[in-house]
Amino acid sequence: MMYFEDIQPGEVVVGPTFTIDRDEMVEFAKRWDPQPFHIDDEAGNAAFGGITAPGVFLLAVKIRLLHQFAGAVGGDRRTRVRRLALSRSGETR
Repeated sequence: MMYFEDIQPGEVVVGPTFTIDRDEMVEFAKRWDPQPFHIDDEAGNAAFGGITAPGVFLLAVKIRLLHQFAGAVGGDRRTRVRRLALSRSGETR
């Protein structure tokens, strides 16, 4: 098991990837973040060139991948999430 203390400042650790499934993303958005640009193609195209994943969906994916990679790690205040770009269905990160 890896602990956050094992990672040195500036060190890059590569974990598992996840491909965003459009239907799963839209269903999640309909329930938890029903902004038009997350659930409607026309609104998404007008705003961002396509529907985008809600930030809360990406946080859920992040937590899932963290557990897959590092095991059951408790919440750590040093963990930060930065969205560097919009996310769309079919993307793998």
